[in-house]
Amino acid sequence: MYIKDLRLNDQLDDIFYIVTVSRNVSTSNKPYASLVLQDKTGTVDAKKWDLSLQDEEILKAGNFIHVEGIVQEFNNKPQFRLSACSLIDPSKLNKADFMNSSPVPIKDLEKKLDYYLSLITKTNLHSLTKTIIDKRRGLFLNGVAATKIHHDFIGGLVFHTVSMCGLADKIVDHLNETYPDNPVDKSLLIAGCLLHDIGKIEEIEVDTVSKYTTKGHLIGHISLGFSIISETAKSMNLQGDEDVILLQHMVLSHHGKHEYGSPVLPMFKEAFLLSMIDDMDSKANFIDKAYDDLNKGEFSKNQFAFDNRPIYKPKK
Repeated sequence: MYIKDLRLNDQLDDIFYIVTVSRNVSTSNKPYASLVLQDKTGTVDAKKWDLSLQDEEILKAGNFIHVEGIVQEFNNKPQFRLSACSLIDPSKLNKADFMNSSPVPIKDLEKKLDYYLSLITKTNLHSLTKTIIDKRRGLFLNGVAATKIHHDFIGGLVFHTVSMCGLADKIVDHLNETYPDNPVDKSLLIAGCLLHDIGKIEEIEVDTVSKYTTKGHLIGHISLGFSIISETAKSMNLQGDEDVILLQHMVLSHHGKHEYGSPVLPMFKEAFLLSMIDDMDSKANFIDKAYDDLNKGEFSKNQFAFDNRPIYKPKK
């Protein structure tokens, strides 16, 4: 049984991955463990009461465990009460069975990726963007866009990227029809969408649980992405090309504010649009994730990504 299908009083006898675990002491002064368990459909909170020394050896973050127990409810959310657990050898498992993955097949996302690459009609921008992506295609297709805020699943990076490209494609057509005197450069904006998060393939290591690399912690994906573009442009003798400089600025400024991690702020139309499209797509996915845990007419708890505002799921 998958986590997304859990219902109150279900009896579980299955294998899960331990995301986090903490040891606590009950009011009766007995040790217990609070865990987050994961399969490819999501996570669930769990408790193991009357914790033994053997349990403590088994219940460690990063382990795969076979569990037995019952689904209960706490704070209107499912909580799994473990009655028994045992350690499982990960070499006998397919880790993909425990990792949240894209709702759209990767092959379909790759087709969209190549389509949007074809919309970059400027020769230098097309060559640069395609070279960067092709050299890292496997990592790009299987990467995550974040560790938890938005698109935090295998394929999330390319999912977020092609979704942004779809928005950009439609927005450019609308704006250029409405404001024809100063048209948006579609090639530049699509290239910006495709490469804005390219640094995340070096920032985040994808395993059963995604985590930040040393470079990710110390440098961050914005600077890593800028370096990737700079080094590739130099190798192609494009480092003086204005479109390349504009693309570099877009990557550096796409978070929109200094306090959000951008060392410079958007200074031209395509840079402003990239920042807004990125924010729009990431927030749409974040809200969808919040909706998954809400009934209609309910508010979420305060959300850090929304300036500590709750999210409301309309009744309609």
